Amino acid sequence: MAIHDGRVDDGPVRGGSADGLAPTSRVRPATPPLSAWAAALPDAPAETGLRPFRTGFADPREFPHAAWARCLREAGRGAPLDRPFVTNSSALQEALLDHLAAQRGVRAEPDQVVILPTARAALALVAAILLDPGDEAWMEDPGYPGSRAALTSARARIRPVPVDAAGLTLPGDAPPPKLVVVTPSHQFPTGCLMPLARRRALLRLGEATGAIIVEDDYDGEFHFDGAPVPALQALDEAGRVVYAGTFAKATLPAIRVGYMVVPRPLLATILAAQRQVGLIAASHIQDALALFIRRGHYRAHVRRVRRLYRERRDRLVAALQHHCPDELAVATPAGGLQLLATLRDGGDDVALAARAARQGLDILPLSRLYAGAADRTGLLLGFASCRPAELATAAARLAQALAAE
Repeated sequence: MAIHDGRVDDGPVRGGSADGLAPTSRVRPATPPLSAWAAALPDAPAETGLRPFRTGFADPREFPHAAWARCLREAGRGAPLDRPFVTNSSALQEALLDHLAAQRGVRAEPDQVVILPTARAALALVAAILLDPGDEAWMEDPGYPGSRAALTSARARIRPVPVDAAGLTLPGDAPPPKLVVVTPSHQFPTGCLMPLARRRALLRLGEATGAIIVEDDYDGEFHFDGAPVPALQALDEAGRVVYAGTFAKATLPAIRVGYMVVPRPLLATILAAQRQVGLIAASHIQDALALFIRRGHYRAHVRRVRRLYRERRDRLVAALQHHCPDELAVATPAGGLQLLATLRDGGDDVALAARAARQGLDILPLSRLYAGAADRTGLLLGFASCRPAELATAAARLAQALAAE
């Protein structure tokens, strides 16, 4: 394409000068100045596919693909091309709330359900509307890196709060928080369950200080042992809890839809922020999910894979006790999609994870999940995405990586 006398000539572009312009040389552009936040970002990990022990992933082979495809097709046929833009599908709000009320005890009205592209977006929005730079925010230590990233982006003053066998502890000498982030159903990464007494104490702290508590119930569908404890939100009488969850853990990783149930006083601001930053899930996916829930496919799928994942948890525990009894202390979680194996000798879990990667395993080292110095080392091992025979093979490979130290 060339330009002559204000006209565009659609001819091939040739090298060399044109109309007295010197030819440009191919110069590698310099990196523009970055913000302090961007400069501190870790490199994005390479996509390696779903390898054994990857945390937080269900098994896509167990998903009812045919039923989901029917819901997708019907949602696509039923959506008129001139339909107004929908941020939060009322059909999905109602279907999801019915499910959460029955399974987790969540109490709200349908319009309090906010649909998002990911569960992490829930914390990002809450942090954006509540926190000014330097405001106090508490999170579990060790804890989920995505939560730390969201609070860092909000320039909060993050207080890493130690966890014990009952989950997040409640420090009595710390400044009052403005925001608290917890995973009470299965603490990430230890897997411990926060008992009712600790939950009530946390709610009293929120009411006394005015703090908002974000309950990340990322895998609350998968409780294996004993009666499930109601969601923290179900116990909240003062409107301090934002309940957040995701469909990706129970369905397919590619179904990137999260949600949160928002206290009424925060709802208008959350909705305005959602539209402002564009954290909106695709309308046809929302409609398909509503059909998937209403027709019973979602509940039936969760009920079936809950049994499968419990068996896989037990198989992995047995395999680790067989292959690595002297090296690993294995904690059997009451639920979730992964378990924690602590290194008995306190060895270098980062180096061990690197050796395991050369064996084709995808392992998250425990020490990476602490805000500061780790008080123990270990391995976080996902079990849901592997079948029992695959878990046995993976445990044998892990034993080889341990022996290569």
